[in-house]
Amino acid sequence: MKRILPLFIAVFTFSIVTAQQKAPLKEHKMEMKSKSSSVVSSNSSSSAQPAPLWSDDCSDPATWTYTNTSLPPLDWNWTNNTDIQSQCVTNLPASLQTFNSTTASNGFMIINSDAAPGNVDQNGTPIVCEFTNVQPIDLTGYSNVQLTFQHSFRWWNDTRGVRVSGDNGATWTDFEISNATTYNTPNQDSDNPHISTYNISSIAGNQSQVLVQFYYDDNDYWGWYWSVDDVVIEEVPDNGLECTDETFGGWWVGYQTLGDIGIDYTLYPMAQATANPYRMEAVISNTGVNTQNNVTLHVDVEEPNGSVSSYTSNSTNLVGAPNPQNDTAATSANFTPSNMGVYNFSFWATSDSFPTTDTMTMSSIVTDTVYGVDYDWNNDGSGLGGGYYLGRTCGGQVLANVFDIYENTQLTSISFHVSSSSVPGAKVYVQLYEQNGQIYLDESDEYTITAQDLGSWVTVPMLSPYALMAGTSYMAAVKGVQHPT
Repeated sequence: MKRILPLFIAVFTFSIVTAQQKAPLKEHKMEMKSKSSSVVSSNSSSSAQPAPLWSDDCSDPATWTYTNTSLPPLDWNWTNNTDIQSQCVTNLPASLQTFNSTTASNGFMIINSDAAPGNVDQNGTPIVCEFTNVQPIDLTGYSNVQLTFQHSFRWWNDTRGVRVSGDNGATWTDFEISNATTYNTPNQDSDNPHISTYNISSIAGNQSQVLVQFYYDDNDYWGWYWSVDDVVIEEVPDNGLECTDETFGGWWVGYQTLGDIGIDYTLYPMAQATANPYRMEAVISNTGVNTQNNVTLHVDVEEPNGSVSSYTSNSTNLVGAPNPQNDTAATSANFTPSNMGVYNFSFWATSDSFPTTDTMTMSSIVTDTVYGVDYDWNNDGSGLGGGYYLGRTCGGQVLANVFDIYENTQLTSISFHVSSSSVPGAKVYVQLYEQNGQIYLDESDEYTITAQDLGSWVTVPMLSPYALMAGTSYMAAVKGVQHPT
């Protein structure tokens, strides 16, 4: 029996622009996974953290010193305007418009690359700046210490991170968060706040002149922003575990079966799910001093009828501070759905000494024919994030997403989400490519964006059904055209 498969183009939102568009145009890297959608919950059961050894809530900008080699000079700014992020980025997702750090209302630091002169990439105006605590921190007597801070950002080819010195700045150790090509958080758009913790025992433990420096370099791209607040140094707890990078399938491009590179299915056709069952993985990290024995990943899968199936990984041991270990854990069995509907995947980790990490719950919908990796659970575009302008004065763009096919089927249509900032009248096509986009296969008739399409999903049929073969990766694409003004 043939399966008719309308692919949902995933992960992207699309800003389709025409001559009426007056704002400067900006490109965005695609976004991988959001853990802030309505289907995600996090239930804390972690042990209480020890009292801080040092902290700075960024309420007084004079406790920090500022350096920059920006051209022209553009530095970190102190502000207590919690809504400033929405002024840095046009059409910023609602989840990021207000900075939600614990003490944001009494002030925080922000660097706004979006305010750079020229508003273009590679125009000779790089932003390179740092802020560093003025008074060195004395950690004498504390051998196992960690640095924690709250922040929020949107990435676009910019480098950001924190560096620590145990000798008053003579030497530094960097902890990179993003660089010109990638980022180590799940998304282009961070959580709000995103809480980062780094074990700095080998650098700052028992040291009397510790410095913390936040550094930023937009690499001469017209980047976005980075907000930082609530910086804390505390002792590493005796026992600790963290479960991150949870994924339940959708191995992106090329049929890799292991390695924590999954992109989760929002919508997964039953035939594809049967041929390639859900595979559950996560990264488990020892965040304490003691070795954690029998570290195990647990996953509960709740089916549409309410029944729950439980899965676990093989156990392992993880060494603790000062050089803590982490490992990618996969459940020993995969999950094959038996009915269409919503499936909830709950992830957590345990060890002999740590009862449970927080629980992360994500969802996937098993469908008859629709295939999607867009995270748009409410069907309103709110879970999507970054996109591309497709019709620009410098040329059109083709924006695509990859789908692995595990059972022979047919493509009948491609769907995409249109940003509310788009302008009616723009012309687009949907297209199909094989593998990495170098092999063109098929396309639709021209489609004209209407006023009713703004802020909505649009489905465009192919000229005729196109056969998709198992064992092949395909790119579902939307093509914009150059506009003269």
